[in-house]
Amino acid sequence: MERTFPAGTAQRIVITNLGDRLSVQGWDQQEIKLATGGEIALLQQEGDALLISNCDEALELWTPRETSISAGKAGGDVHIENVRQVELYDSYGAVELKYISGDVTLHNINDNVTLDSISGQATLTDIYDDLIVKNAAVVRMRGRLEGDAALLGVAQLELERIHGDLELNEVQEATVGHAGSDLKVKSIASLRCGNVGSDCHIDGGGNADVTLGNVGSDCEIGGVARLSLSNVGSDCKVRDSANAEITIGHIGSTLEIVGAQSVKLGNVGSDCNLRDVQGDVEIGHIGSDADFAGIGGNLKAGAVGSDVHVSGLAGSASISNIGSDLELQAAFPANSSSLLRVGSDARIILPERANLRIRATVGGSVSGRSVATGGGGGRVELVYGDGAALLDLKVGGDLELVGDEAPRSSSVSSGSGPSWGWNWNWEDFGREWSEFGREMDEFGRDLAAALSEATASLGSDIAGDIARKAEEQARRAQRFAEEQRRRAEERARRAQERARRAGERAARVNVRVNDREWRMDSERLERILEQARRATAEGIHGALEAVEQALNNLHIPVPPEYARPGTPPPPPPPGAGGMRPPTPPPPPPPASGTTTRQTTGAGEEAGHDERRKAPGDVDMDVPLDVPVDVPGGGSAVGPEEEREAILRMIAEGRITPEEGDMLLEALGG
Repeated sequence: MERTFPAGTAQRIVITNLGDRLSVQGWDQQEIKLATGGEIALLQQEGDALLISNCDEALELWTPRETSISAGKAGGDVHIENVRQVELYDSYGAVELKYISGDVTLHNINDNVTLDSISGQATLTDIYDDLIVKNAAVVRMRGRLEGDAALLGVAQLELERIHGDLELNEVQEATVGHAGSDLKVKSIASLRCGNVGSDCHIDGGGNADVTLGNVGSDCEIGGVARLSLSNVGSDCKVRDSANAEITIGHIGSTLEIVGAQSVKLGNVGSDCNLRDVQGDVEIGHIGSDADFAGIGGNLKAGAVGSDVHVSGLAGSASISNIGSDLELQAAFPANSSSLLRVGSDARIILPERANLRIRATVGGSVSGRSVATGGGGGRVELVYGDGAALLDLKVGGDLELVGDEAPRSSSVSSGSGPSWGWNWNWEDFGREWSEFGREMDEFGRDLAAALSEATASLGSDIAGDIARKAEEQARRAQRFAEEQRRRAEERARRAQERARRAGERAARVNVRVNDREWRMDSERLERILEQARRATAEGIHGALEAVEQALNNLHIPVPPEYARPGTPPPPPPPGAGGMRPPTPPPPPPPASGTTTRQTTGAGEEAGHDERRKAPGDVDMDVPLDVPVDVPGGGSAVGPEEEREAILRMIAEGRITPEEGDMLLEALGG
């Protein structure tokens, strides 16, 4: 089947119940071309919509580019391109949409979806396979996305939940509730993601704003201006983010940050490596080793489980507890104050022309230029330059001071020998350390708890935002689907009603003879003929011939089972079976009272009342003064016998008086 017809006012094409593939191609011609190998139960225009329903084979359409397509319950693949708008629901094959100038709405798609060059908003609900989007303005994904998804060149993305991997490339803004597997992002301006089930890899391009809730496995992030991260199950690496403010709640294993503006960390399960941080660093707890290099501000940490290595520290350092060794190389600026408690050995690398006061209690020996104590432990106070900066130490093992300058003054006491040069209240020092220890312990716990609490809500906040939007979108999608179903059912109902009425119109006519009119339908016709057949069989001579002659005069076709042998049926009246009889010659002026009128009555005599004609009803103007020849040699029954037969049928109740009047009028008296 192939048809081409003018588009006219059809701005929408509505397709339902398609058994196979659908292909729609927009073109510049102002006509619609349709091709299918099967049958279409409904093909008609209603208002500005062309309705196509119940096609059991593949359907191809060519439409003007400004057309909107609405399709539901497509059994095969769907390919649509170069149209204005697309609405598609309950599709069981793969979907590919390209070059859509307006909005796209997809609901309940059971196969892959590919969108390319969507100028409007794409609203997707419940996709049960993979999703690919290239070049779209806005994409909103609600409900379930069971497969993987890749989006390239999207201005704005909202995605509630995806079961598989998610890949974003050149997406301006993205909000993701839950990514079930890996998340890979390249070149993005803003990303908010509640949860990532597995690995997360983000390359923001240099100025991205990234907020992540939970990452189940490894996380690598680069090129960001701000990073807020709740939890990483394994390793985490942040790079190439020199201007980034970084806040992280918990890292399950190793953390590495290379380049940042400032860093706040709650807990790091294993090693922590920070380099080239321009501002301050605050850390609650580090489970194993810590390496800090190029810290431009202050360094503050609650506790470090093992070794600490600090180099290029521009500000002060405060660490409540270092489980093992410490190596510290810092500028010790004037008026700064650093406090560190070291479980094992400490090595301090002094700056050139140091301006520093060092106060320390040491469990082992103290060594340095012009400084030496025995191995029994003791206390030491050393002043370099004017002593403008302060470094307080508690060292469980040995203390080594590395520098070319000797202290300007020193006070040293060993654990076994006399003390000398006392100018320091050690009781106050002990109280200060106790207070410092409590404060730093509280700091570590509070910082870890605060960051964990603050960042833990990231995932729920993001998921909550999307859930609220998703709930609203779901309501809209449900209303859309219900409206589509309602419209489809209403269209089908109207089509069935039209078909029923057409059948009724095709089976009935209005008969008007000499200012009198009757309604005739197939059921009534068959009953009259059956009564005539029985009357003939039961002894009323000429009954069937009289009825047939009257119907022939009225141009009403007689069913073949009632027709006399050799008598072809007359041409049907207008509207009966979709055919028209030949135009009869103009009749002479009508006899008195003979006119042509119409009624919608149900078989009763109408008299002279004017009535409105029903659609499809047919007028019969029967010129009774024109002799009617009976084909096939004519009737063997004369006119008087015909009338007598009709009168006997009336008298015996075989036909009604009204029906008898109609037949007598048709016979001419």
